[in-house]
Amino acid sequence: MLHRRTHIGIALFGLVLLSAWSLPPDRSPHEREEIRYALLTFLHGVVNGDSAAVASVTHESYPDRDGFLRWVANSTEFIKVLVRYAEHEVVGDSVRVSPIVVIGDGGRSKSAFTLTLVKADEGWQVISATDEAELPPELMVSNLPEHSVLHPVAVKVRDADTGEPIVTRVHVEDEQGEYWPPDGHMKNIPIGWREDVGGNVKLDGVTYAYVKPDFTVSVPEGSYEMEVVRGLEYEPEVVRFEVMSSAIPELEVTLERWSNVQDDGWYSGDTHVHFLDPRTGLLETRGEDLNIVNILATKWGELITNVEHFVGAPSPLSGPDRIVYVNEETRHGFLGHTILLNLKELVYPLTWGGPGEGVEGGYDYPPMASQADAAHAQDGLVTWAHFPGPTGELAVDIALGKIDAIDLMTWGDAFREEGDDPPAGTWYRFLNVGFNVPATAGTDKMYNNQVVGSVRTYVKVEGPFTYDNWIDGIRAGRTFATKRSKLKPVR
Repeated sequence: MLHRRTHIGIALFGLVLLSAWSLPPDRSPHEREEIRYALLTFLHGVVNGDSAAVASVTHESYPDRDGFLRWVANSTEFIKVLVRYAEHEVVGDSVRVSPIVVIGDGGRSKSAFTLTLVKADEGWQVISATDEAELPPELMVSNLPEHSVLHPVAVKVRDADTGEPIVTRVHVEDEQGEYWPPDGHMKNIPIGWREDVGGNVKLDGVTYAYVKPDFTVSVPEGSYEMEVVRGLEYEPEVVRFEVMSSAIPELEVTLERWSNVQDDGWYSGDTHVHFLDPRTGLLETRGEDLNIVNILATKWGELITNVEHFVGAPSPLSGPDRIVYVNEETRHGFLGHTILLNLKELVYPLTWGGPGEGVEGGYDYPPMASQADAAHAQDGLVTWAHFPGPTGELAVDIALGKIDAIDLMTWGDAFREEGDDPPAGTWYRFLNVGFNVPATAGTDKMYNNQVVGSVRTYVKVEGPFTYDNWIDGIRAGRTFATKRSKLKPVR
């Protein structure tokens, strides 16, 4: 039955994708429309948690009908239901529709069902949902590691100059271009908003995994190519190797630096990251040769993220040269978005006002300036997120000294010529009238197709490298912002 199969990984908020579906030609046009209505009412109700709608088209003989309707009312996960593959079969006085495809768990779970409808006094109703159907071939996942006999290839990655073990981002593929994930990583990663963010990225269709200096990739016999990447200041490396059951290689890869501005006191950071937990944030920070990542607690309508990771100081997971700090983005759809760094306590509200940052009917109070004051009262630093917009309070807050820096680069080119004024042009106008707000930068990472530190801030630190000294460097204006112009494969 549908609800027995889907309780674990599939549930009820999502999207029904409808396309032309042929209905029994031996039924009258009116009856065909009744069947269509009953089918779509059932599926739409299941997807949207509308148990009353589902009840109206579910036969009293549906197995465990009451339990199924309770599940419809109470489940909260996300599914898609596809009917475009479905065909009908007339069996006596009933109509079987199959396959109805249910996709859940961020696209990783696919199941096919047969719905059977019968004519009742109330009209056509669903009398059963069984999992006897087969998935359409185009939806079958193939070439997963589990489909092959695998051989473990041990890999070590080191800094070419120092011999130090280094965390990197790697992509391994065979001669057919199939990706083979390192052990502990998925082959097919989701790239939707807030879906399993962390540990893997996908760029232009190419999937990478963040790996520790010593890792294993298990592959079948064959020829392979491995791309090893680390941040902006290392030359990427491509390694080719063969695997035979009688000869399994052990690989050692060295990456060479082409730049090391840290030797001159410049330390890099990403001001603007969402959804990573501190441990995965540290892994990606090391893998991108970044010194600091600021993971931001915030609120999206009623959804609150990363607040549970806030400790009011650098994460205890941080090391001497890699720091994770959970801070805050405070957001209003018109007044603006600001990033509050170096917080000892979170500043509430995290977001406010109406949709999409706030909620329907939400008040437009307080002003952004009040949030900045609350941050400054605890020695926090305030930077305007994805400058210059939203711009509702931007000019006033800069003029009042509420803004300590601006995120000059987040998306796109700070010097773009098309469309609205480029961020750099707006920044220069503030500079030209005497408001010396330093430039910072962050990725606003929310998806698995964004790379932490691909947009970053370099800060000249005076004295030992600490988070406080990095923040002081921003306040003093000892910064430059940069981004990687190309994040495509290097092969």
